[in-house]
Amino acid sequence: MSDNLETKLRDLARAGEISHISLTPSQGGKAFRAAFAMCSRFGFSFAEDPDPVKAIMIALTTAKTKKPPPRPASFDLKATREEDHTGVKEIDPAGPTKEGLIMAAEAVEASHDEPDKDPLADLM
Repeated sequence: MSDNLETKLRDLARAGEISHISLTPSQGGKAFRAAFAMCSRFGFSFAEDPDPVKAIMIALTTAKTKKPPPRPASFDLKATREEDHTGVKEIDPAGPTKEGLIMAAEAVEASHDEPDKDPLADLM
């Protein structure tokens, strides 16, 4: 622990790693319990020591911080012709079929059977 507390806190703040730091008395006031939560990993690092500064330093230095990836991930968002389009129906270039139009018209007529019915009446 060659770094002092201020230097360590500034380094962690610069790296964007400080999510939570706490220091509370423990063991009936005979020691201090420090907790540190970093931003890049889930979980807490805890330490207890009679010296409050040492307790915080141990919590800060024993936390397992996540190393940044070696390089940014790359994504190719362009679609390629080789993609598999399983389950996608092709649109008929000739247009909709007569049967399809009849079914759609019947569905529209069925939805107009009760034009004066209040849609919220069932909720009252």
